[in-house]
Amino acid sequence: MRTFLRRSSTRRLAARLVATAFAAAVAGCGAGAPPRATAAVATSGPYSLTATKRCLQRRNFRITAVPRADPQKRAFRDLAQRTSIEASLGSARVDLAFTRSNIDANFLAELLRPPQGPYVVRVVKNAVVMYRLGGQTITAKVTRCLR
Repeated sequence: MRTFLRRSSTRRLAARLVATAFAAAVAGCGAGAPPRATAAVATSGPYSLTATKRCLQRRNFRITAVPRADPQKRAFRDLAQRTSIEASLGSARVDLAFTRSNIDANFLAELLRPPQGPYVVRVVKNAVVMYRLGGQTITAKVTRCLR
């Protein structure tokens, strides 16, 4: 009998907690329209390889496959699996890879960051950007083209 009473009182308490949490969530959701900045961020989708390529070509970047010049670039090319490009303007180069989600991009970036390497690896939404130290100016131009 005691076990049954404990179980039923625990069930009632759990039901009250769930009902309270649900009521609080519903009350918080109907508080009005979200700010415009939040709505714009929520509606923008992941970056696309083709749209980004088009934008870079319009700005006179040379788009090629990522070369297998050194082990880190080779790893970048192999791990991105047909979603990586190299954008170059003169002698400056930036490597881009596109993933399905931000989580995948973070995972790819973690795999590409060696303890002491000549490259900087950044994640911008679902895109991974890799460039040599000191290449911030070309990187800024390339990241403005992410679409």
